[in-house]
Amino acid sequence: MKRGWLCRERWWQFALATPNRAASRGRSSSSLDPQMTSSTRQQAWVLLALVVVDAAVKLGAFHTLPADEPIHECQICVVLRVNRLSLGTAAQSLIASQGFRVLPASAVFCAVLAASLLLAAAKWSLTKRSVAFSLLTASLSGLAFAVLLPSIGNLPSPTTVAASRAGAVTLWLVIWVLSTSPFWKLGALLFSAAGISNLLSFAYSPYRVVDYLWSTPLNGLIGIGVFNVADVFWLLAFPVFAIALIVSTVRSLYSRRANRALLGGRSTSPLAAMKPVTVFFAVFGIFSGFLFLVGSILYSHPPPVTKLQLLARILAAAPIVVTHSLNLVKLRSPNSRIPRALLVTINVLMFLWFVVGLLFLRYLGNGVLLLGAFAVLWLVPFAVNGIYFVGFASKPSGVN
Repeated sequence: MKRGWLCRERWWQFALATPNRAASRGRSSSSLDPQMTSSTRQQAWVLLALVVVDAAVKLGAFHTLPADEPIHECQICVVLRVNRLSLGTAAQSLIASQGFRVLPASAVFCAVLAASLLLAAAKWSLTKRSVAFSLLTASLSGLAFAVLLPSIGNLPSPTTVAASRAGAVTLWLVIWVLSTSPFWKLGALLFSAAGISNLLSFAYSPYRVVDYLWSTPLNGLIGIGVFNVADVFWLLAFPVFAIALIVSTVRSLYSRRANRALLGGRSTSPLAAMKPVTVFFAVFGIFSGFLFLVGSILYSHPPPVTKLQLLARILAAAPIVVTHSLNLVKLRSPNSRIPRALLVTINVLMFLWFVVGLLFLRYLGNGVLLLGAFAVLWLVPFAVNGIYFVGFASKPSGVN
């Protein structure tokens, strides 16, 4: 019996539009999934409604609420603030230390990544390789833009803020269009609505983002200041994305198990279903290593980076990339000469090192969002790969 198309499914194929290989033999793979485009057209009205509601509430709040009223402790209350920088609390803290030069670089990163993903989906197909290549291209483009054109940060702040928001909106719209899973598509829709709503604030009075909601519990939990309805959109998107990741992973694991049963090739290890997830985190870990390098350069303090500092940052990011590259080689080629014990040791040591980093960030008073992003980017990949290689201690499992 030939392997069915379901055997080749991966978890990201439940999230992004990837043409069926068997179907693409008979027709060009350059066309996007008709079902995907149909659902996108239907949800476009929801996106428009969310943006209109946010704009109406902002205009109403700006013209009716008294400005600069004192903030007091409450579960949720109304207080008007015109956000002069039109940036969130975390972004304002970043700008205060790094200047506006990071915003154009982030705009270039988002725009290049959006264009690369759209091109890959339209001309070929979205695979691990194409997504990884898109991420690498976008990272290098943003880094090159920041290094080669440092004076771009001297542009007026509204221009750089609008460019940064436009780049982010473009990326989320592309992800929304390409997503086929309902939960992934809903999360991308919420992020798109939030980005478009705050970007459009530059088009009407007072030509800045208007914030009017305050919550003491939310401020203590995630460090958010005065916010608006658009900010609620992206806050709701985070749990939606968490559900989407769980659902996509479970569907992928069950599809692989079902196909093994049909083919009479049941795995001899209880952790065999974990392999596709581990492969993803190995690839994701390589990307996080490059992101660690780019972030350490863009967010350096003081901003100018000397050649010696650049070398130090490369050496700091190299262990991340090398470790996950070795993980990926072992996962792809179980008979490779890389000792499993070595991989276990390296992954555990790197995990512990970043745990120390997480505790240090917590000591500095960073919020839950930053700590969560740090954990997802650098702790989780090492933890998943370490657990996998520890669990597969015997040869029948496929890893030596």
